[in-house]
Amino acid sequence: MDAIQETKHVKLDRAGARASVVSAVMLFGLSKGISQEAMKQATGISLEALVDPEGRLPDQVMAQAWKLIGERFPGQAIALEMATAAPMSVFGPLAQAARFSPTRGAMLSLFSRYDKVLSGGLHMSVVRSGPSTALVLEHQMDAVDGGHGAEAAVGLGSRIARDLFGIQESIVEIEFAHPANAPVAVYQDWFDASVRFDCGRNAMVFDSQELEKPPAQPNPQMYAFIETHLALVEKGLLANIREEPLDRVRVQLAAQAHRSDYSAESLAQKTGMSVRTLQRFTAKHGVSLRSMIEEVREANARRLLSDARLSVDEVAFLLGYSDDRAFRRAFKRWTGTTPAAFRTQD
Repeated sequence: MDAIQETKHVKLDRAGARASVVSAVMLFGLSKGISQEAMKQATGISLEALVDPEGRLPDQVMAQAWKLIGERFPGQAIALEMATAAPMSVFGPLAQAARFSPTRGAMLSLFSRYDKVLSGGLHMSVVRSGPSTALVLEHQMDAVDGGHGAEAAVGLGSRIARDLFGIQESIVEIEFAHPANAPVAVYQDWFDASVRFDCGRNAMVFDSQELEKPPAQPNPQMYAFIETHLALVEKGLLANIREEPLDRVRVQLAAQAHRSDYSAESLAQKTGMSVRTLQRFTAKHGVSLRSMIEEVREANARRLLSDARLSVDEVAFLLGYSDDRAFRRAFKRWTGTTPAAFRTQD
């Protein structure tokens, strides 16, 4: 049976991420010993910007915070530690509405419908295929944060399924688009489910039959009331959308990076321009095409090198280099050190 996907027609927005979500990540980093100054340098904001939990912050703030945390704790499923400790209040009214939803499946659709309430760059979709139903998560910053953001999001989703709804047993598999940041067994123990990496998507896969059942406390009146509030919040966010000129390029570049494709030619083709036109377009908005590609490549290089199972040659291949020497030269230019030396750093 072909997969059926719930789709939404909401244009890419810059409404930013909910401050409570960003705050949870940054405070977690501080609790792990990262200094406020280091966090501020990485994200460009101070803790004072996190005072209002209902406020919005640029999506890249959270991505840069995760990038820093991941670099400080290589080879660890550090995002799952954060997912264990973060309060459910980071989801705001979404978690409460889901608690009162008529069915478990309606809960997934609710998160998909109002994903922008959590983050402007987040896209959730419900994909039904035979006996399974997947909640798929994509974020335009996935290529920047080394997969830690996706792991935290799926981890928090699993906690909601377990702690708020008691449906952990409905999860049959967890999928991630990126390579594992730690031994796979660590993830399988934490999720108590099969976990696969390099799948091309980030998803929680449920038993479709289980999703037809009601949650523990269905409440149609409360559900309708909170959903109306969410609709108003979303309307306010979308009314203030300002599409950044380079968003389309960044999203396509992130998608290509998942396929180990970093070519300017492919990027130009997918964005409907020639390479020269794309170069002029990015330069007009203050950044070179090469620097955009290199930024994503460097982030992925750091993440891949943290996986001891991959040789430097294999990392070079996954980053689209024709040989390992070209990768070594590029990595030295980015970081001032060699891939081998980077792996020995604490």
